[in-house]
Amino acid sequence: MNNLVNFLIKNASLILFLVLQVFCITLIVNYNNYQQIRFFSATAEVTGSIQSGVHSVEKYFALKTVNEDLKRENAALRELLKSSYLDTATEFNPFLYNNHVSQFQYTPAMVVSSTVNKQRNYFIIDKGRVNGIEPDMGVITSEGVAGIVTEVTANFSTVMPLIHIGSGVSTAIKRNGYFGILSWDGKSSKDLLLSDIPGHVELNKGDTLVARGAGGVFPAGELIGFIDEWQLPEETGFYEIKVRPAVDFRKLNHVYVMKNLLKDQWSEIEPEGGEKL
Repeated sequence: MNNLVNFLIKNASLILFLVLQVFCITLIVNYNNYQQIRFFSATAEVTGSIQSGVHSVEKYFALKTVNEDLKRENAALRELLKSSYLDTATEFNPFLYNNHVSQFQYTPAMVVSSTVNKQRNYFIIDKGRVNGIEPDMGVITSEGVAGIVTEVTANFSTVMPLIHIGSGVSTAIKRNGYFGILSWDGKSSKDLLLSDIPGHVELNKGDTLVARGAGGVFPAGELIGFIDEWQLPEETGFYEIKVRPAVDFRKLNHVYVMKNLLKDQWSEIEPEGGEKL
């Protein structure tokens, strides 16, 4: 207490000066329109800057919630795509036509762990059995096909990506409909291999490759990759085609798990040993 008193005594002149300054400024602002406008403009600028900074911080911490909302919206929009419906008519409108049956349901997920430099690569997502995820469900990104679910726990799932030596996807050239099996040779994560395309088929660099829909895992027409280069061995008569995947497996982040709502019907008529992808 004595220290406070001593401080006030020592700085009495300064304190009195500051009080008078504040008093004078108040009088000037209150009784002069020009100064009043300038004062409030200045304080508004400072206040606005502070609020803007606070708002930016709030937006940063709200990004996770926003991203989750966007992923759910994207999943809902994907379920309205024509490829997510079983087409039983010549026209398509999920809101107006009852003869289109919803076939694929999408669950957004986040990749929490992944590998790209092994022969049997994998990635783990933060959705599992409690979210309705099951083995053999397809996994895609906004760019295209990523892989297939292999193992599921209560809250997480393991996915076998296209860059896995055990992967094999029935793939068609979108331009002409010829199809073969897309696989991986265990080398570069930027190259896949398409086989079983006969040598008489015309190929173009950049040709789009899409899923055939075999096995009911992915919708027919889902983007897979692009033809990069090829060679035609005389002894086989079939192309060896190098494919650039649509998905960059080194940047996997947000994905969608696809549930085929008609999978049971497909399984009833699928021949033993039929294509699973």
